[in-house]
Parts: sequence; structure tokens; C-alpha cells
Amino acid sequence: MKLSKIYIRKYTIEESLIFMTALLLPLHKNISTWFLVGSAIYCFYLYTKSKSEFKIKNLVWLGIIPMTLIVIKLVGLINARDISKGIEEVVRYFPFLLLPLSMVVLAKRSERLDQIIFKALVLGCVIAITICWINAIQAVVRNNEPLSNLLAWKRSNIYLTRILDIHPPYLGFIIIIAISFLVKYYLLGKKAKELANSKRILIYAVIFFFILFLFHLVSRNSIILLILLSIGFTLFFKKKRFIFISTAVIMLFAAVIYVHPSKYLQRKYVKMLNLTDDELGDKRFSRLIASWNIFLEHPIIGAGSTTDDILRLEQYNKMDDQIAYAKNLNAHNQYAEYLASTGLIGLSIFITVIVVFLRYTIISQHYFYTVLLLSFLFSCLTESMLERELGIKIFSLILSLCVYHYIRDQKLINKPLFEK
Repeated sequence: MKLSKIYIRKYTIEESLIFMTALLLPLHKNISTWFLVGSAIYCFYLYTKSKSEFKIKNLVWLGIIPMTLIVIKLVGLINARDISKGIEEVVRYFPFLLLPLSMVVLAKRSERLDQIIFKALVLGCVIAITICWINAIQAVVRNNEPLSNLLAWKRSNIYLTRILDIHPPYLGFIIIIAISFLVKYYLLGKKAKELANSKRILIYAVIFFFILFLFHLVSRNSIILLILLSIGFTLFFKKKRFIFISTAVIMLFAAVIYVHPSKYLQRKYVKMLNLTDDELGDKRFSRLIASWNIFLEHPIIGAGSTTDDILRLEQYNKMDDQIAYAKNLNAHNQYAEYLASTGLIGLSIFITVIVVFLRYTIISQHYFYTVLLLSFLFSCLTESMLERELGIKIFSLILSLCVYHYIRDQKLINKPLFEK
């Protein structure tokens, strides 16, 4: 009982709210949103309680730059055919305002916010994976299927995460963040030398647990991103044991792909990655021509929110891509998505915000966040990451943590943030 009380008191109210926001990201988007809003309201309460002024230096960084991303959706309203849905898209972008502004208070009152958030993400991923695997195993047992069916198409990808109502690439990206944190904080950071062997083994086990699920998830962009990060990590830190471990894991998964009886894994991991294969190759890059044609017709401010979706369907029909037409597929590329809906203005705002934050993380040597930002940019090549609520929250969380470190880097934490 005493231990539970100590654990509960470990975090302040504002830390607990942001912990729950991060924990529930891969589990339940609506409840996560409630905690996000609750965190913002409570931080605003703490701010008003101080009866002080807001430092203008903080306002420029925390307010204008992240909030600029909301302007993208406001631009989309200009030509929107369905104004109500366009306004819904604007509202979905509110985390870009709420989370960064909450950092004004959180940066002053918490010295471990990044650890709290990333530990919550790790725990959330463990719970999410456990739920998905238990559900898949139960389905196999219930239907008297062979165990090998766990890696077949009806138990992988969207079927695997359907119980959580989460799109596989988004869960995959959150898991990538969790793996990156575990490597950075426990295997490379200050904690690495102090870590007991038993805990080190546990960390490796959790990382393998995550990687195994990524393989089962068949989220190819996440797998490719993980491989790229592993190569970059190995070259930069020159850790020979990681070369051995990475090679062994890749060989293990390659063997499973080729011996699995359903051939589903071969189709997803090998044949669909052959973009020259007209029959089985992934068509997402060839479909970008649809969004490009929309952009050419509306180059400055785009076709407008919701309007671009209608015009894209028309383009799919002209291309005789009946699969894309029937499924009403989006661009599967965030850059193309912005070009089609908000033109050069929208894409320019997005790129500018990214450049500002990348510049800060590099200059301040917060390379972990540089990696997260570049990873997000990579994911935007194959997914419209900011067209779904979860992608918006993930990106706003990364930007908000950059804001958090900015405040602390500038020594603002040691000065009165709220002057009388």
C-alpha cells in the first residue's frame, strides 16, 4: 500500500495528465484527447494562478511557430466545398496550439518531462501490442487454425490492430519512437553505465518484443525506417555488437518470410516492394500523379480541404485505378497532400516549421529530436501522417518536447517565467 502511494505521488498533477496523454496514444485516441485537453486546461489554470505576464520571447517560439501549422488548414477552408468538414480539420490541428503552450508551465514545474512522456509511450506500446497479440491468438484458437496463421494476412497488418482501431503505420511509428528512446536513454545515455545486467537484458527483451511486433504488423515503412536508423546508429556509434544483433534479426525475419506457408509475407515484403511489378507492386507512388495534377490546377492555395479528396477520386477514375477509387484512398504522402489541398502556401508553411525545429535541435545538440523529426519526415513520404488525429498528436508531441528543451536551454527556467 505504501509503495503504491509513493508511486502515485511520484508525479505532479500536470505530469500525470501528460503521462496519461502519451500512454493512451496507441490505445484510445478519444480518451487520449480528453487528457490532452485536461492537461492544457490545468496548465492554463496554473498560469493564471500566478497572476503574471507572459514573456514575449516565449510567446514568439511557443505560440506563433507551432500554431502556424493551423494556418495550413485555415488556407484549406478558402476553396473547401464542405465547410463543416473543413472546420473539423482545423479543430483536429488544435494540439499544435494546446501542447506547445502547455510547455510554458510544464517546463518550469518538471525537470523530467521528456522521460515521463517517452516512458509512457513505451508502456502504452507494450499494452497495445499485448492486446493485439492476445486478440490474434484467441482468434486462431477459436477457429481451430494452425499456429502459422498468426502470420497470415487475416491476422496481420490492419487485422492485427483493428481491435484498437489504429492504422498500422501510426502504431509502427510510435513503436519506432519507443525503441529509439530505450536505446538512447538506457543503452547510450547516463543510465547505461549504471544499469544492472538484469535490467539491461530486460531492455533488450522489450526492444526485441517491439521489433517482432513490427515484423508481424507488416508496416513496411516502419521496418525500412528501423533499418535506416539501425544503420545510422551503427555507423555513428560504431557498436560492433549492434551490427551482429541487427544482422541476426534480419536473417531470422528473412528466413521466416521465405518459409512461411501462406506466402503472404513474401508478397508484402518482397513482391509489393518491387515497384516495376504492375500486378503486385505497391501503387502508392504511381498514384501521386493524381495529387500532382490537382496541384497543377490549383498551385498557390490548393484545391481546398475536402475538395482535394473529390478531385482525387476523379483523377483515379481517369487513371482507371479502380482500387484507389473504390477505397477512396488519400495521397499516402503528406507533401502531396498539402500540395493538393493547400498548394505551395501550405507546403511552404510545413517545410518552414520543420526547418526551424531541425535547426534548433542541431544547434542545441538535441540530436535525438533531430532523429525523431527526420523520421517523421521519412514517414510522410509513404503516409499522409497529418491527415489523421493520431499523426497530428504524435507530431505535436515531438514539437512540444523541442519547445520544452528550448525553454530550459535558454535558462528561462531559472528566471521568473511569470513576471509581476
